Amino acid sequence: SIIGEAKWNHEDGPFVGVLAANYRSDQTHETGIALTPFFGVNRTFGGVNIDAGYLYRASPGAKDRDFSELTISAGASIGKLTARAGIFHSWHHYLPGQNSYFYLDTRLPLGEVRGVPLSLSGHLGAFDARGTADYYQDWKLGLSAKLRRISLAANLSDANVDAGRSRLEGARHGGTRFAVS
Repeated sequence: SIIGEAKWNHEDGPFVGVLAANYRSDQTHETGIALTPFFGVNRTFGGVNIDAGYLYRASPGAKDRDFSELTISAGASIGKLTARAGIFHSWHHYLPGQNSYFYLDTRLPLGEVRGVPLSLSGHLGAFDARGTADYYQDWKLGLSAKLRRISLAANLSDANVDAGRSRLEGARHGGTRFAVS
């Protein structure tokens, strides 16, 4: 994939931007560019960071792939550990009904090895397309290092998507994966 983003953040919290990425549909084999304009606000209150926003994903030329999504999350630090819990909710999606994705992300700095900062990250998520067979849980465990301006990461992940029953794009990507980036 090729992904590009332009984003403007105001110091008082509002943000607006657009994301563009190429795609290929697993189901229809359509290809094209997905454009995703978004806006929202990011503010911290009493040590808890709140991020809320809206996005609209348009896939020009694709059949029934456009959708809108609301997101809200809250994050905080407990000592060195940072954690963020949130939800993405779509009332119009290429699947029938309303769809929600709930998640929890964590990060823990591990210190430095020969001057290179290391951190451990974790993710738990669950997707629910109410009234359909399209649901799954996923997790990811990662180790990252920052070498000056370059970030390196190794991640182990799993998603229990039933590719035989699911109508989700990317359902064929279920199962355990190891990735280095």
